Amino acid sequence: MTHSPIHGNDLGSPQHSSDSFPSLVQGRSNRDLDATTRAVVRDAFTTNPSLRVLSIDSIDMLFNAGRLRNWHDGERLCETGGQCNDIFVVISGAIELSRTNALGVRAVVVFVRPGEIINFIPAVDGRGAMHDQFAHGPTTVFHIPRHALLAQIASDPALLHGVFDLICVRSRFLYAQLNKIALSGFRARVADQLLTLANWYGRETAHGIELAIRVSQEDLASLLGASRQSVNKELRELVRQQVIDARYSRYTIVNIEALRAIARHDS
Repeated sequence: MTHSPIHGNDLGSPQHSSDSFPSLVQGRSNRDLDATTRAVVRDAFTTNPSLRVLSIDSIDMLFNAGRLRNWHDGERLCETGGQCNDIFVVISGAIELSRTNALGVRAVVVFVRPGEIINFIPAVDGRGAMHDQFAHGPTTVFHIPRHALLAQIASDPALLHGVFDLICVRSRFLYAQLNKIALSGFRARVADQLLTLANWYGRETAHGIELAIRVSQEDLASLLGASRQSVNKELRELVRQQVIDARYSRYTIVNIEALRAIARHDS
């Protein structure tokens, strides 16, 4: 994936907001969205354990304020510290959350999957993006502007509670990941990362659980904070043991119980 500046692919005539990037709120009117896209946006709220407390009216208010955008592979949606005033609902593709240091070393926090909602913190506090955000593959995102979120929070306390609960859930996940980095061996961390990707992107096939997302060894190295060579060594061993199959940035979990055992016990 080659990263490129913010510009996006407009799907309609511009619609500007005073507190968002103009480019981010240009897109197709929600009146023109097909039923599938409408369902994905609404399901992102109604199936999320933290946000399903919202009323249908609240969800519709947020939906009616939003716009749909297409992003090319590698395009930057938000920059660390820069304005990030929309919450994003991933419709298809994925969003990479990452940071890159002065030497060009990239650390990936997560690839956000379809159906997930992000950017509640910068949308609420207005202090800018916490990570660089890039489209990982061709990606479609539904943008809900900050002013609509804050207005709905003011009128519906259930939304405020849901947002806080979701932030807590994600904080616990990140702390758990930090514990694994500190306490687990590298082989266990590789196995755990593959299990996480399988949980989020896995689909059952005749050969095992195939990851629907394309992830290069460089991507895995950035997720794990390790060198590509170290990741390659562990992947080759997992392939040799017939735990996974790896072909051209595509991974299939052949023996998930063996992978779980490695994640639990290898340290």
